[in-house]
Amino acid sequence: MVGALAASVPAVMLVSTHSLEDFQELVAAGPARGFLHESALSARAVRDLLER
Repeated sequence: MVGALAASVPAVMLVSTHSLEDFQELVAAGPARGFLHESALSARAVRDLLER
């Protein structure tokens, strides 16, 4: 049941024009999978982040 529950929870990632340093504590403390700077946003970057 835990595996099924985990599979149904949406993945959250943070994207911003600001740098990671501006949000590092929030990213580390929150449920987000990670952070992408807007300039690095691409399908490959999203896929890589979700596969971690």
